[in-house]
Amino acid sequence: MVISAASSSVGLAATEIAKAEGAISIATTRNSYKKAELLSLDADHVIATEEEDIVALVPARCGHEGAPGSIRGTERCPTRPSARA
Repeated sequence: MVISAASSSVGLAATEIAKAEGAISIATTRNSYKKAELLSLDADHVIATEEEDIVALVPARCGHEGAPGSIRGTERCPTRPSARA
């Protein structure tokens, strides 16, 4: 799941929900100085959108070939094997 503005209170809650549901979370933030904090709060991946290419990195983090047609907050990567059925 791509989580926009993941360092906001809503973004942090979305990261927790993604983790609880077994989704792979890709947190986005503008600057890389927030990366360590987001990773320590259980985001699986963090993309600093002002410094990194989100279109290239999201498919790479999800294990897909090429870039998806669109990137929305509801887009999901495959779930972890331990996710609920």
